[in-house]
Amino acid sequence: MEAKDGRYAAMLERLAALDSERARQAEARRHDAAASANPLESTGAFQGAFDEQRKVVEESLSRIRQSGSASGKADMDAVAVQLAAMDKMVSDASYFLPPYDVQSSRSVVDRLKQSLESAIAEVIPKKKFSFRAKNSSSSPKETVTPPAVKNEEEEDETPSFMADRAAKLHSIRDAKNSTIVHDSGESSETEVTLSNLTHCTVFLRGIFRAMFFHKLKNCHVYVSAVTGSILLEEIDSCIFMLASHQIRIHSTTNTDFYLRVRSRPIVEHVSGVRFAPYAFHYQGIEDHLKAANLAEETGLWEKVDDFRWLRAAASPNWSILRPDQRVPLVDGTNVSSREFCNK
Repeated sequence: MEAKDGRYAAMLERLAALDSERARQAEARRHDAAASANPLESTGAFQGAFDEQRKVVEESLSRIRQSGSASGKADMDAVAVQLAAMDKMVSDASYFLPPYDVQSSRSVVDRLKQSLESAIAEVIPKKKFSFRAKNSSSSPKETVTPPAVKNEEEEDETPSFMADRAAKLHSIRDAKNSTIVHDSGESSETEVTLSNLTHCTVFLRGIFRAMFFHKLKNCHVYVSAVTGSILLEEIDSCIFMLASHQIRIHSTTNTDFYLRVRSRPIVEHVSGVRFAPYAFHYQGIEDHLKAANLAEETGLWEKVDDFRWLRAAASPNWSILRPDQRVPLVDGTNVSSREFCNK
């Protein structure tokens, strides 16, 4: 009996030793895999690096706005390079990131790109007037620009890769208690930036490429057709009627949106925002909406994606406006048209 017990104890000891060796080998394999893995190939590591880049870009944009044109080409080019790096970072990480994180990160990059364009529109001075002399041998429509001394310093202040884009940007800022009306006509290249407006009413009629609204309070904004995207940041107690292919709303409170969209509206860091179908009209808007591929009501105005609410339950940050709470159709046909300032 004692011999049998001794063999049994020896067997248990060998099994324990075998289990211990297997555990040691498994830990060694995990350690080797961790050592050879890309440290960014995890959601947490990516988000940390991405947020760090985002903060750097936001600080640079703030510095550009505060210093104005004095910040020069270097700061603007540096931000553009940083945004390109962030774009590549998201693309490289898209194969291991969850779809929500990929979409959210791309949204941040797009928002920062539009913020850069807005900052450039605010600080780049308008082109100076230059005299042109007629050439007697040419037709009346042809002109010849006399030679002029090139101002190297002045040219360097405008990033060359943004110069053409900036020429098509219209912006107005720091307005109070004003009515702003602008007709873009049939051109679809115009981009609009409105910033730091209080108690203003804005009518934007025609076809536009993109829009950026920043720091609006107690304003009413009526927009016809936007072929690209609309981005809103730091909005409080406003009413927006917008028709666009894509709409993204950030840091917004107590604001109503009447939308015609081609994709689901995206909200982030919002509270008290409400949604309803588009309710803006003027003579000719049907043609503008059709040209912008926005003639049909898609019903997506109520399919809102809240990037800060991942639960299955409905987000408490936004709601649908009941029919009895909605404003009647706004007719902008007879509103006096006047160009707003480029700044």
